[in-house]
Amino acid sequence: MRAKGGIGWTADEHSASRQMQFVVDCLNGPVIKTRRAGADTATWKRRRLPHSELEDELRRLVEAWKRSGPNVRKLFQEEPELAAFSVRSQIFFHPTNTGRGYLEWSPSDVVEGVSSPKDVARDRFMTLITNPNWDALGGPCLCCTDYFIKAVDRPRKFCSARCGARVSAVVAVKTKRERDHAEKVKAAQALIEKWKEKKRRGDWKAWIARDIRFTKRWLTRAVNSGDLKPPGL
Repeated sequence: MRAKGGIGWTADEHSASRQMQFVVDCLNGPVIKTRRAGADTATWKRRRLPHSELEDELRRLVEAWKRSGPNVRKLFQEEPELAAFSVRSQIFFHPTNTGRGYLEWSPSDVVEGVSSPKDVARDRFMTLITNPNWDALGGPCLCCTDYFIKAVDRPRKFCSARCGARVSAVVAVKTKRERDHAEKVKAAQALIEKWKEKKRRGDWKAWIARDIRFTKRWLTRAVNSGDLKPPGL
């Protein structure tokens, strides 16, 4: 067994899927659980810790890789330090109990806890781009910003149905608010037109604010934002 980044890898454990999960865990960072007391029972709330320097650098490399195409040749041209790092490597062959063997890229001198966070991040990144399942990496999730492994080869915006539902709920609430606001502006504008037809004088806002749907402050904000046209315009 050879130590790699604090995790022991054996021939049986050395699979592409395990390596991909390892990279995803490194990208996302650790999760802590905090106890949240309810009325009758206690529940646990999951929370990501702030990203470390290692995680920030790994995420930066992944985003640069994605922007490149992904195109590793182009990426290495844009990231010369990463290109130089890739040469400091060893290749290990792992036999299995099947008809297939595995090749593993590994840096020759990176040790977690001793090497710099940038070098450890580069090690994790090289683990990703030498993995046969590299294109299974998805993310970051539009809701929680986590990376994830895609079960099917198609674009995904969310890491889970739960995150997708959360964003859908937020969009639905925003859409309803915008619709309600537009209807309110339309009703207020209709009252302004009535005010103009009757050629009234005085405080038009106070007259319209007799309708409980409106306040003088709301009318002022609507005029200032350009949503509402006051009398005289």
